[in-house]
Amino acid sequence: MEAIYEVEVTTGSMIHAGTFDNIFITLIGTQGVSERTKLDSYGRDFKTGMVSSFFFSFYLNLKVLTEMSHQKENDWFCSLVNVRTPEKDLINFPCYRWMAVGEVIELRQLEQSWLEYQSRSVLPSPQFSGKMIYD
Repeated sequence: MEAIYEVEVTTGSMIHAGTFDNIFITLIGTQGVSERTKLDSYGRDFKTGMVSSFFFSFYLNLKVLTEMSHQKENDWFCSLVNVRTPEKDLINFPCYRWMAVGEVIELRQLEQSWLEYQSRSVLPSPQFSGKMIYD
């Protein structure tokens, strides 16, 4: 059965954060790994401050998403990647960093406990970890 994922990518709002280059994504779950997929639609997808949405169909439901990786071909500031699963769960992958040419980054999902704290005035240390791989 086909599994449909919605991926929403937020580009940073600072000067020169956007890019015309190709961005690729791979979703990693407890039941498998998606193929490396190009994020693309008509026009400039990753303009400064822009939120871009993409839909993907895979023949495998990845179940619980644990991490994702993305790659690009020129400097770009990625703020956040959100993924909506076929079960309609929203999973947040914070990035908040520049990506350099040819760089591959693996992101871990943001823990729900951190999201709950964001709405409060007291902010604890983040409850997520990240791993970066340089290509």
